[in-house]
Amino acid sequence: MREVVYAGGSFITSDAIAETLLEYAAQLANADRAANVHVPALDEFGQPFDISVVIGPASQLLSEPVINSAADPDGDGFIADVTQRMRDLRRSWPTTPFDRIEWEL
Repeated sequence: MREVVYAGGSFITSDAIAETLLEYAAQLANADRAANVHVPALDEFGQPFDISVVIGPASQLLSEPVINSAADPDGDGFIADVTQRMRDLRRSWPTTPFDRIEWEL
């Protein structure tokens, strides 16, 4: 389990969810874009809930391990969705310097 600290608050989630969220935040920053994601998390009683997080170029997230005996929140849907978003984002990046130039004829 990991505690993710963001915008003066924090939430607990699984290692895989936290890793995916931070990777997506880094890719969004590289693409100068932002996105809203609903992250599976655990409340203070270990009950699952979703938290909405807007991440973008200026996002500063911190993830650190925590000891928590609660079961990991179900993150399969989140990870699949964000993995697809990252694929789509990578496809939109220029592959060569010439891809950034709009040619006038």
